[in-house]
Amino acid sequence: MASASLCADAPVLMATQRANKHILLRLDRGRRVRLVREVYLRSDVPCCSELCRRGCQAPADGCASLPAALTHYVLPDCAAARAYWELFELPEVEGVLLTLTSLHHIQGAGGRRLYNRVKSQLRDPRQSTALFDNEFQAECWRDRRPGESEDQHAAGLNWSAARWYAQHLDYAIPIVLVTDGTVEPCQPEDKGGVDVLSVADYVARFHGDKPQVTQIFESLRASLAAAEAASSAEGSAGESTRGDYPEHLSAESLKAGVKSGQFLQGCLHVSRKSGQDTAVVSLSGGAQMLELKASRGEILIVGQRDRNRAVHGDIVCVQLLPKASWAQPVEGEQQTADSAAAPTGRVVGIAQRNWRDYVCSVEPAADGSSKDSGASKRILAVPWDRRVPKIRIATSQAAALASQRFVVRIDAWPADSQYPNGHFVRPLGAVGHLETETQALLIEHGLAVREFSAKQLAELPAVTEDQPWQVDPQEVAKRRDLRQSHLVFSIDPVGCVDVDDTLSVRRLDNGNIELGVHIADVTHFVKANSLCDIEARQRCTSIYLADRRYDMLPLLLSGNLCSLWSQVDRYAVSVIWELTPDTEVVSVWYGRTVIRSAYKLFYEMAQRIHDGEAMETAVPDIPELAPLLKRDRDLLRRRFAQLREAVSLLVGVANTIKARRMACGGLELEGVEVQAKFADPERTQLEDLVPKAPLQMHEVIAECMIFANHWVARKIVAYYPSQSCLRRHPPPRQEFFDSLIRCAQARGFTIKADSNRQLAESLDSCVDPADPEVNRILRTLATQAMSNALYFSTGALPRDQFAHYGLALDLYTHFTSPIRRYADILVHRCLLAALGDSEAEDALLPNQELEAQCCLMNERHRAAQHAQMASMQLFQCLFFRARPPTDPLRLVEAVVCQVRDSSIGVFVPRYGIKGSVRLARSDGSVLDAGPPARDLRSVQAAPPLAEAAPDGCGPRWIPAGSGASVSRDPSGGSLRVSTGPEQKQQVYSLFDHLVVRVSVAESHSHGPALQLDLVARLVSKDAGAADAGGGGKADLVRQVREREEQQEEERRRDLKRRQGEEEGGQQHLLQSTGTLYHFLLDTARRDAKRRRGSGQD
Repeated sequence: MASASLCADAPVLMATQRANKHILLRLDRGRRVRLVREVYLRSDVPCCSELCRRGCQAPADGCASLPAALTHYVLPDCAAARAYWELFELPEVEGVLLTLTSLHHIQGAGGRRLYNRVKSQLRDPRQSTALFDNEFQAECWRDRRPGESEDQHAAGLNWSAARWYAQHLDYAIPIVLVTDGTVEPCQPEDKGGVDVLSVADYVARFHGDKPQVTQIFESLRASLAAAEAASSAEGSAGESTRGDYPEHLSAESLKAGVKSGQFLQGCLHVSRKSGQDTAVVSLSGGAQMLELKASRGEILIVGQRDRNRAVHGDIVCVQLLPKASWAQPVEGEQQTADSAAAPTGRVVGIAQRNWRDYVCSVEPAADGSSKDSGASKRILAVPWDRRVPKIRIATSQAAALASQRFVVRIDAWPADSQYPNGHFVRPLGAVGHLETETQALLIEHGLAVREFSAKQLAELPAVTEDQPWQVDPQEVAKRRDLRQSHLVFSIDPVGCVDVDDTLSVRRLDNGNIELGVHIADVTHFVKANSLCDIEARQRCTSIYLADRRYDMLPLLLSGNLCSLWSQVDRYAVSVIWELTPDTEVVSVWYGRTVIRSAYKLFYEMAQRIHDGEAMETAVPDIPELAPLLKRDRDLLRRRFAQLREAVSLLVGVANTIKARRMACGGLELEGVEVQAKFADPERTQLEDLVPKAPLQMHEVIAECMIFANHWVARKIVAYYPSQSCLRRHPPPRQEFFDSLIRCAQARGFTIKADSNRQLAESLDSCVDPADPEVNRILRTLATQAMSNALYFSTGALPRDQFAHYGLALDLYTHFTSPIRRYADILVHRCLLAALGDSEAEDALLPNQELEAQCCLMNERHRAAQHAQMASMQLFQCLFFRARPPTDPLRLVEAVVCQVRDSSIGVFVPRYGIKGSVRLARSDGSVLDAGPPARDLRSVQAAPPLAEAAPDGCGPRWIPAGSGASVSRDPSGGSLRVSTGPEQKQQVYSLFDHLVVRVSVAESHSHGPALQLDLVARLVSKDAGAADAGGGGKADLVRQVREREEQQEEERRRDLKRRQGEEEGGQQHLLQSTGTLYHFLLDTARRDAKRRRGSGQD
């Protein structure tokens, strides 16, 4: 485009304080409407700079100010701001001054996504970006002249604003006007303290030594050049006769179609396993979901063309196809052999793009596909997420990216392009490196992690080794002091640094019990709307990965001042109940306290104390008591006895509270948590993957926290019924229990899920004495059927939707972890406001703002959980990658938990792994597992899979055409493999036990993944009968259960007889959760306690 020069004199002051501004709006269908706005001019428009000496009023709430300690202020013009805003978003580019003229230009020409990003940055005090309302400043405004284009007029307004700004600040700091060169403002000899630079010159002069800035600039410039070249080529070739995809309907048409019922709207979810072919749209409307209840309110989208350039996560509008064109659902958990065709549709438009940062790499074969000449090449970047299509980017560093992971953003997806167009953002590092893969999974889950800024850290108290932090006597006088009156202690995982909660429990003189939950008073240090508070509000949660954590708050707070360590004074917010001996609540007290925790216990130590371990062996592992072993044993005995009494009393109180809640329908679901065990303190050498052992103490602490959260929810709702932050758990839809019900029926059990109480009772009854994994897997399936628990504002929903289904509580919130959850900080402020704290009341968010924050917290909380699971999966891959193929740790026992058309889903309890085992390949070959083995120990190193191995020589693949086949039982509970002309039957049923080999499938583009291969089937009574070809499996299951129940009853009576004996072996009986489990566990603990009795004090 040819440059145009604006030769205008200095702005002419308006004779009146009112002017007209002409605005051209583009409507959805391409029509244009010209509007005229009245602009009222003033001379007191704030400049938003800390350098101002003219007494400008402060900017409006939520708007940032430009700091004084900068080398320059940069003012991008309209075109530069629209095309290169990513450059001005970087933290390295500070002092960005955006005019109202440029903001209006971005709103009209840049699109909604860019406009929202700009507005978000302007509202963020952490960003040194300010908005200058130049169109309301009398000295900056001038009317549009005859024959002057809109772009020329906007350029003149920006030039006037830059000159006024420099003069207004008395030339205390250079003002740089950045332009893309398409419209050049006039530059009189007197520049008025303003430097006019192109974007390239600006980057070279001020940020040439910053790789991130130069890289994003080069990438954006290359992307713009490629888009312009493509547009020119299309124009020279004439109008295209055919596009790769249909054009999207306009937003106006989509709204009308959804309103009339012609279109359905929902979120697009692409299948991870068959992302190129299959996707579903989860409908958002309640009426739409009821009409399509059989499909769970989902519309199947088959093929890329019907997906029509929609990307995973987009909000799309779908048109249903005729029923004759409906397709079968993809093979998966919900499909059975008689599955009907699912509602199928096609995407007709995008209601909202949810494009994000994508981690990508370059496949070696795709590197040479560029036809461009020169330094810049167009390459296909392959996203780490298999659900996202390849992205075409223009870059001058294609060779350097061949072995790297890097971040890409999508710019557009034209209808005549097979792939979307995007641009390079930044590199992450070499493919396969731990740090690279960790950063990749954080980005893929939308978790931005950065260092806390110097300004944020400056808000914290000054603490040094010579001057440690101490409580303030004036602050202590405002609080209830528990340091001398209460035995306070914490129970946390080993190595825990951020101790949020402590407890106290004691018997009162009247025979009642006092229970206290004391939570770190984070709000004392993190004031509302401070920089630390704003940062925590955006992070919402701490992120815990397998080998590290990223704190929501600065380390000085999370790992020191707020953490309730032992033997130091700390501020807390406490809830203290007086309970009857039956744990009925007599009274409850809320308030700010000062505590001094006496002991920092870990779960295993607390369990040992409760189980009766002798003082001599327990005290060395209690740092607060260990010095007394040599100094004062009488004092040691008294303190240890006091601690044991408190722990035992706490266990009794928590068990009673839990029993009452479970009786109301509380669910006890199953989830296996695996921890990475490292051989070195630096956590670089992975030694083992260890399932977290369930302890009674875990349930005790969890129940106390649930109790506190419930009572705080009752308090804040009573005072602030329309602006309290609660957590609800909606009841799951009944069709989500289909898989659970089918699995239970396969074992002869019945699941009733009409209410949480019925579901809890059903799960408790699904106990197979012969196989404790049955109940565990059923509870895992019940967990998967649950909807997500959500934060919400009480003013956004009716009262009947407040309840928590899983916990069986009418009100619930999060109060007990303010160090790692921002929701708890909001709840603390609400509780303190209810107690009369005026500062906390001023910090309360109104309903709409609170609901928006709750949505963000839900999103961040879910992303942090998924990132934690992805991190553990990464370390599982690293663990097995480092082991030779013959390592016995690769051979593990697995349980069938899902049956598909040609594969089975299995669960590996040893490592907490869920995966798929193939029984048939796409080429038609079928796996013959051979005869079943007795147990895992009898399975030696499995021979390599062969295409034609002799019978009885372990697993082998039978080629297609040999008579082998795989068929699924009509009930969906088993899979039959016919292995040859003689039609030998191998049946794989739910809850069968197998031996699988764990290996790692490497992928340059998508990262490593675990692979499970069948090594052997294990002998079981059920499987043996099925392999023999007999029928009546349900009868056999019933007979086995009855026989095992009789044997279990005999063992139970035997245990009762031996309770009074002095010597007795601890019973090694594995049982699932329920009444029997707790009975056996308590018996074993009593036996262990008697054996240690001779050494107790």
